[in-house]
Amino acid sequence: MRISNFGFSSVVAAALIYSALTSANADSVTTTTTTTVDQPGTVVTSPSGTVYLRTASPTVLVKTIETRRANIAKQIDDACARGDITDKQAAALQRELKRIAAESSSTEITYPAAVMLAQDLDLIGTQYRTVVTTAPVYVPIIEGSHFTVVDGQVLELDDLSVRRASLETRITKDLLRGRLTDAQAADLRAKLSIIGAEAAAYQADGSADFKEARRLYTDFDKVASQIDRMAGKEIN
Repeated sequence: MRISNFGFSSVVAAALIYSALTSANADSVTTTTTTTVDQPGTVVTSPSGTVYLRTASPTVLVKTIETRRANIAKQIDDACARGDITDKQAAALQRELKRIAAESSSTEITYPAAVMLAQDLDLIGTQYRTVVTTAPVYVPIIEGSHFTVVDGQVLELDDLSVRRASLETRITKDLLRGRLTDAQAADLRAKLSIIGAEAAAYQADGSADFKEARRLYTDFDKVASQIDRMAGKEIN
């Protein structure tokens, strides 16, 4: 059942990623163990040694996000007290951190939401260091297709998660730069959440077929176009 209908595009992109989507129904990480425990909230590994993110407890993701959020918030407060960052700059970053805290307060956080919030934290952490150049080098939670949780385990994101994370980065970046209003950013994020819910529904039976993958990438492309229009970057 369609959850959203944003438009038509990216048939080629869907074709390129279809085989990847059907090979695994979730995010993954390489490990040397090959055990299988078919219970919710436990780590499940395949014979090839791949462990799927969606079988792990959401508590780990919440802890990862909250630990990093608190660390960044403290760094900003300390820098503000030293005069290394202005009150206005600090307020903009802290406002986003408070939003993340509110959205990650439940242990029932969804995996797409966790990816989105982690991407937001990475952008804020990177943005902070561009202002306070003496701050320690920021180590991102998400780097490429890799997602590092609080215990140091490195997970690999699927193509849909990477695409969504990329769009979330654009939204947060344009918001912090004043190119998007809070209301516009909230509207765009809500659309990404709808697409994330749709992807989860498609993957619930084990995989997304070609038609479903095409729909998801069509919707992602539509959001990308909306970001460009709202942020004043549409190419004529």
